[in-house]
Amino acid sequence: AALLEGLDFASGTPGTELPLSGRGVAVLADPASEAEAERLAADLLDSRLRPAEVVVPDTAARMPGVQRLRAEGLTVRTVRSTAPDTPEELTREGTRSQVGGFEPEHWAALAERATSPWSHLWTGPVGRHRLADLACAAECSDADAVGTPDSDDPGVPGLGERGFFDRDTGGRQYVFVTSVTPELARTDLLRRGWLPAEWNRRGTRLLALGPDHGSGTDGDNEGPAHADASTGAVG
Repeated sequence: AALLEGLDFASGTPGTELPLSGRGVAVLADPASEAEAERLAADLLDSRLRPAEVVVPDTAARMPGVQRLRAEGLTVRTVRSTAPDTPEELTREGTRSQVGGFEPEHWAALAERATSPWSHLWTGPVGRHRLADLACAAECSDADAVGTPDSDDPGVPGLGERGFFDRDTGGRQYVFVTSVTPELARTDLLRRGWLPAEWNRRGTRLLALGPDHGSGTDGDNEGPAHADASTGAVG
């Protein structure tokens, strides 16, 4: 971006953000209370990688935390939410795999409203660097989803022919696996409403990032700047 800014383009040429627009990340969230909405706002506004948009149910739209996100310039989209009204919907809790306590159909409804190619399933504060780590891991690996290893996964190999992405790190991270608890996934994948346990056998590539180990040796030396996920630019 810095190199492009130094060039003299003709008037009307698209800005430097265009080549990176495919990196946009939507945050899908369903805060259950005003306190949780405040935690959502604090988490996203402090994130090193600021999301391109936030999608919440319409019932959360008036919560102060969500309003705070709007006031800070984030695009907030809402989805009309409905309560379960059939015996099957009322009794199926606990019978299927869930992420953050929500069924795949719930995440699919939020993903339908998102316009970004990637979506982060927000289930609680993840810290300043996590979203950037997830986005970088997805881009570097060409994975369809990134998350923590599923507890039911039988294991992963040690150092193999794929090198960095097939190595023994002492924990299951930066390796392709057959199952993850997704944190970041292609929005089109989430819209299908599939169970995460089915993703691998349906042809998706899943990368285990492992737990968040903090910011590394550079700490918070980047200062007040943040990366904008709608453009991939730092500013």
